[in-house]
Amino acid sequence: MILFNVIFFVSFAIAVGLMLRLKKRPNEIAVFVTLALLGFVVWILALLERPFKISLWIGWVIDRTGL
Repeated sequence: MILFNVIFFVSFAIAVGLMLRLKKRPNEIAVFVTLALLGFVVWILALLERPFKISLWIGWVIDRTGL
C-alpha cells in the first residue's frame, strides 16, 4: 500500500507540473486534481474493504466546473 501511495503522488505531481507548464485553464487543473484525489480515496477505501459510491461526487464536480 505504501508503494501505491508513492507511485500515485509522484505521478500526480508530474501531471500537475505538466499541466501548469502547458498553461492549462485553472478549471481544467481543478477538475483533474479533484477527480484524481477522489480516485485516490476510492482506491484507499477499496484496499480497506469499505464501500464508497463515487458517481454522485464526480457528477457534482463536473457540473460545478462547467465542463
